[in-house]
Amino acid sequence: MSAEDLEIKEMETEDLGFIVEIGNETEELWLDEETKFPFDEDELERWMRWEDKIGFVLVVDDERIGFVLISIDRTMAEIVAFALKEGWRCKGYGKVAMKRVLDKIEERGVGAQNVCVKSDNKEAIKFYSRLGFMKGEEVVPMFRGLDDQVK
Repeated sequence: MSAEDLEIKEMETEDLGFIVEIGNETEELWLDEETKFPFDEDELERWMRWEDKIGFVLVVDDERIGFVLISIDRTMAEIVAFALKEGWRCKGYGKVAMKRVLDKIEERGVGAQNVCVKSDNKEAIKFYSRLGFMKGEEVVPMFRGLDDQVK
């Protein structure tokens, strides 16, 4: 079994619980300690109905090992969330998965992609750089009405 055995499948209703579970186990996707992964099954079900949203499940030998959520705005696709189950990381599956997902996006006529990564997530920055992503201008997140919840 190798990363080349990886299949990319469009997200279906029976995948929603898996996506929420993996999202809640992947700290890099958390909004904060309390909220954790910002999607629940209802939100993901709505996601599936939106024309500009795509979800993919990553499968090896009928086992779901990860997912990718994409939002498309005309000519730009944003990678909203990407996660692999713990035992599948750093083995080439992520690289193969993302290359195949990016190919699927380009097949839909969307040639530009972006992803937002926390500045201290050096592994993610290195990962996306190897896939041809370049750092953009520094962005300062600004919030209103959240009091001391956001830091």
